[in-house]
Amino acid sequence: MERENEKVRRTAALTMIALLLSIGLVGLFPVSAEPELSGYHLLNIPVTNGARFDYYEDNSYYFKLNGGGLNTLHVTNDPWNAPSGQVNHGSSTGTFWVSDTGGRGFNDDIIILAAVNGTPGQNFNLKVNSRGYTWPLTYNGALPAKETVSYGTGINGSFTSSNFMTNIAQIWKPSTSSNYPIYYGQNMGDISKTFKLMFIDLKVGNLGTNVNQTYNMTLTDRGATRIDYTVNDLGSAKLAFNAYAWCNWSNQQQGVSWTNANSGSGASGWDVNI
Repeated sequence: MERENEKVRRTAALTMIALLLSIGLVGLFPVSAEPELSGYHLLNIPVTNGARFDYYEDNSYYFKLNGGGLNTLHVTNDPWNAPSGQVNHGSSTGTFWVSDTGGRGFNDDIIILAAVNGTPGQNFNLKVNSRGYTWPLTYNGALPAKETVSYGTGINGSFTSSNFMTNIAQIWKPSTSSNYPIYYGQNMGDISKTFKLMFIDLKVGNLGTNVNQTYNMTLTDRGATRIDYTVNDLGSAKLAFNAYAWCNWSNQQQGVSWTNANSGSGASGWDVNI
């Protein structure tokens, strides 16, 4: 009987030691945070609806972002009178444009980032319709000739929670500098409010204010890319849109080198529930 009691006491002691060790180990090695993109620039990022220019044969674009900058590409509610954009707080349905005021004057393809913080409803759905210009790719940074450009629909897509990048949640967006905010006024010190990311290829480009001087202001929407969206069952979650521009041939070489600024006097963007 005494031997059985001793065995029970030893088993209980070993169980307690194991429990204490596990608590200690958890303290020493805390659970890791949600994974992020591998870097803020110089990386390939897939688009959820297939790449229009799929040079890597994996539906991704090279987000170079180590040149170019934040003062060329803008999000605006009025491409004619405000091509430099502004910060916009939209509703569940709206329209915005991606414009360009840079010296090069054009971007071959526009990509948007739809970033969601919080938990939308089970029936979350984001509908995106894009319209803009396309043209045969040019080389040596040459402007597309007016007779080669064509205006039309890029995408008419519908996206759900399944389209967010798997196991990615972070507070910053790819940009020309690290830890760059996803929306204007974001508290970058609050690392708990992470965003899920979805990159959407609009499959049209844009022609900027510089090329408009050549075309005598005859372009639809002054050459900007138009985005009509409707978001359903967002609930109390927050949605922020950002724009990126890909160019086949520029001083920054091929890749995505431009995005809209989310800080400073030149900030522009579009968000819902923020």
